Amino acid sequence: MKRLIKILKWTLISIGILLTCLVIIIIEKSGNFENFMRHFGVRENFFWLMNDTLELSQQDYKCGEWGGDIERIKIFRKSNKLLGYYIKESYNCDELPFGYIYDETNPTNPPTTYEAIPTIYQSKEKEITNQQIRLLKKTIVDLSKYQLNNRFLWGNYGIVNTVELKREYEHLLFKDLYIRDWPSFKWKKFHRLKKKLLK
Repeated sequence: MKRLIKILKWTLISIGILLTCLVIIIIEKSGNFENFMRHFGVRENFFWLMNDTLELSQQDYKCGEWGGDIERIKIFRKSNKLLGYYIKESYNCDELPFGYIYDETNPTNPPTTYEAIPTIYQSKEKEITNQQIRLLKKTIVDLSKYQLNNRFLWGNYGIVNTVELKREYEHLLFKDLYIRDWPSFKWKKFHRLKKKLLK
């Protein structure tokens, strides 16, 4: 019995070594990690978006210090495809002093007396192209660079720009990402990406 266990142990070790060698050979042949991932059916960038949603958002200041409308771009994976859609939440300025309450996960939640209810526009889900992936990366970098060089530390009102990785399962920490800048800039690349999704 002991001899059988020993044989099984060394068999499993040998299989592990062979699999490791196979992985190394594939990486060497493919030339880089992205090509390696393509051997496993992961062809797009942002393959680490497992059960996560990458959200880019901009809040304007049409209502002054109370804020304004919010535009969101959501990027996620479904059936091994990178998808995205656009949302706009339009608010009545007379209601905003009582606070934002819109919850996309439960939009039918009955409002109370002083809650601001937005008018919602949501585009259809659309597969993200390689060109849009490149623009998405540039859009995130654009906000990060601006934030690092933004001399405005505070203000009563202004544009709020955010990039956030929202995860469905908190314990699965593949990556973490959060950028928030306020008062911020018009973020033209964000609007270019929005237009691409709305075409």
